[in-house]
Amino acid sequence: GVQVAYPEGNRLAVTYHGYGDVFPRDMQILIDGRSIYQPSFSDIDWLFLGVTLEDIERIEVIRGPNSPFYGSNAVASVIIIINRLPLQVRLSQARITAGDQNTRNAVVRHRDRLGELDYRMTLNYQTSSGFETNINSTNDDREIAGLFLRGTWNPRPKDEVDIQLGLSDGNLGAGAEPTHDPPPHNKDVTSNYQFISWRRALRENRDIHLQAYRNHYDSDDSYRDLLSHAFNQPPAVIAALVGADQMADFGLFDYEGERYDLELEYTSSGNGPLSSVIGMGVRMNRLLSPVITNRSDWIDELSQRVFANLSYRANDHLIFNFGALAENSDEFGAHVSPRL
Repeated sequence: GVQVAYPEGNRLAVTYHGYGDVFPRDMQILIDGRSIYQPSFSDIDWLFLGVTLEDIERIEVIRGPNSPFYGSNAVASVIIIINRLPLQVRLSQARITAGDQNTRNAVVRHRDRLGELDYRMTLNYQTSSGFETNINSTNDDREIAGLFLRGTWNPRPKDEVDIQLGLSDGNLGAGAEPTHDPPPHNKDVTSNYQFISWRRALRENRDIHLQAYRNHYDSDDSYRDLLSHAFNQPPAVIAALVGADQMADFGLFDYEGERYDLELEYTSSGNGPLSSVIGMGVRMNRLLSPVITNRSDWIDELSQRVFANLSYRANDHLIFNFGALAENSDEFGAHVSPRL
């Protein structure tokens, strides 16, 4: 039920059962428990996920509404990307591919051990000139480089610490001619993340898990254009309104966003038919965009959440789930999402 497409050469679109949108507000994406959903435009930039295909162990798709357990954006579905641990990959590996439209991809990965820390380092580079089209001169090329680090540490037999760092920097083509859309220009995007989690195994198939992460996304989409071209009006009309047709600054997707998240979770999965999970979390979303908000300062949104789920396995073919998520935010107030 999941469809993947390229609307442009440097933009991916992922939908569930054909229910698609430029800004997928109802699809939650998690990478090792870290949400990469961007609240600024209700967007997911698939080119800047911070992972490579070689690092992925598996991808799980959970269909249907799962807001009580995975958050308020998990109405349609949840896509969970689980990466390989450093010990699960080869010591060193390199891959280079080339194709049409000046497509060049390169990945270099190295795994080693530093004391009690097992780590993996991945370098990634990709470039492409985009799609050929006879309709208009769409500017959809891309050039992206990334560095991703992951380390696992077991200070005690019952404890596991997971540390992840990532940095991506890219130059994306934007705009098209001969329409009155933004003229061809380049958009600079920088993305980085920091993630740390601690898990302790308790007795009788119980564990406690604490994680914290920060996502940062900076999109420099500023460009200059004639007012007559930007608003698709004759120069004489612009001159009559403002005195003369002139250049002005634009940039709809010119913004900087951050997300800070802290979550504590307790899980019990005994040998009997019952299993449960309970937890709480706090999140801070931040946006800086004078173009969008007409403000020069950061706009913050703080939210708190508590969640719980009880699972009962009646037999090998039937499982009952009972859960709820209670969330309170500065912007939308308090809401409760039940699950049955």
